[in-house]
Amino acid sequence: MLFSLFLLFVTGLLVGSVAFAVVPGTARAGFLLTPAVGVVGSVLGGVVLLLLVGTTGGLLGAVLGVTALVWFGQLRRQRAAS
Repeated sequence: MLFSLFLLFVTGLLVGSVAFAVVPGTARAGFLLTPAVGVVGSVLGGVVLLLLVGTTGGLLGAVLGVTALVWFGQLRRQRAAS
């Protein structure tokens, strides 16, 4: 159980870091926010792909979900600033 939570944290950290590197902008997240965004985006991407295609998409689905989440967050911040 503890090892599964550790793997979830590390996977979220890696996928979240990839998403923050891919999406252009100045948004940076800390050590705790990056894996949180990674985990939430991975679940979101997996559910969306499961509903659309019938499969979760694995790592690609996770990266797509997190990237969409980060992009949407930056778009929301830009609109709030203007």
